[in-house]
Amino acid sequence: MRINPLLDWTYQNVWRTIREFNIPYCPLYDQGYSSLGSVDNTTRNPALVQIQPDGTESYLAPDRLQNDLCEREGRL
Repeated sequence: MRINPLLDWTYQNVWRTIREFNIPYCPLYDQGYSSLGSVDNTTRNPALVQIQPDGTESYLAPDRLQNDLCEREGRL
């Protein structure tokens, strides 16, 4: 028998665990990426962009993604 407890985890569950246990992760996630592929098909996730008062863009951390279904919006 094979058991896969992570199958029922949400994107938020994964990031909550990463934060709680201080698990190392790729720093690209802190630069606006929420799903990583190759350099040819991965861009920052537009669902994480935040426009600053001066008009510049910054990106929220991936655990701030409001909708799990938007996780791969930065992938072509």
